[in-house]
Amino acid sequence: MKTTVVPAQITTVEDKIAGNLSMLQISLLTIALFSGAGIYTVLPKSMELEPYKIPLIILVPGILFILSLRLKGRVIFNWLLVIAIYYLSPRMYLFNKNDTSMRDLSFLKNEIKKKTKKAKKEKEVEEVIYSPTDQLAFERLFIEGKEVRLIPDKKGVIRATIA
Repeated sequence: MKTTVVPAQITTVEDKIAGNLSMLQISLLTIALFSGAGIYTVLPKSMELEPYKIPLIILVPGILFILSLRLKGRVIFNWLLVIAIYYLSPRMYLFNKNDTSMRDLSFLKNEIKKKTKKAKKEKEVEEVIYSPTDQLAFERLFIEGKEVRLIPDKKGVIRATIA
């Protein structure tokens, strides 16, 4: 007997249950059938054909029948589901890279602050030493909008002088 390997990428193949109908199509058609019978039996003057029941019996199963048809190889119900998910998804994603939530704030323990007063244009100069792992603290230097001078050390330490 000849055997062939089925590629793992084939995951969208639908099983055909009866003829050319998939399980989703059969379930939509059975829901249409039972909804028509439910309208006939549940609504007032049950088990009697009333004039207001006829449009409901035609409309609800008709809509479900249309949803079970195929369009470009996919069931129309699936198309509507994809469109609904797209329109219900959020439109604006808010992300602030300076937010400290879910970040490792251990850099606060590693900071070594040295204040050096220099008479350079009558400004106070603050020198802070950061290790290369303190990325958030390093980003903070540039956010404040001050003049920053970066001086790399031989040991891998970057000295940032804020003027």
